[in-house]
Amino acid sequence: MRMNGVIAEDTVVIQGMEAQAQGVYIPAALKDGVPKSHGSLLGYDEIELVLRYMKRLVADMAVSLRQGHVEALPLTGDYDGCAYCPYFTVCRHEKEDSGNQRVCRKKDEVLEQLKQEEAT
Repeated sequence: MRMNGVIAEDTVVIQGMEAQAQGVYIPAALKDGVPKSHGSLLGYDEIELVLRYMKRLVADMAVSLRQGHVEALPLTGDYDGCAYCPYFTVCRHEKEDSGNQRVCRKKDEVLEQLKQEEAT
């Protein structure tokens, strides 16, 4: 099964994840020793940007949970966040209840937004 996500834009990393670097198991491939496409690749500075955002997000989530905000707001739309969740008896979230709409954006858009948020 092919993984999805992002990979460091480093040929050593790509070859370390898939020996032949053909993009069979990972979302990146090499051609003549260079990446074929940059769609799933992030530079190390971009990885650091994402990690800083994730740390802020987790810290904000911890504060929110500590303050008692534990609403069940699963993803909605073409993805059912409750489909395989074993905690229905705890949260009691119904399909008619609100949730978080799944949003898909391009990598460049997300990176630009993270840079803008970090600048403020």
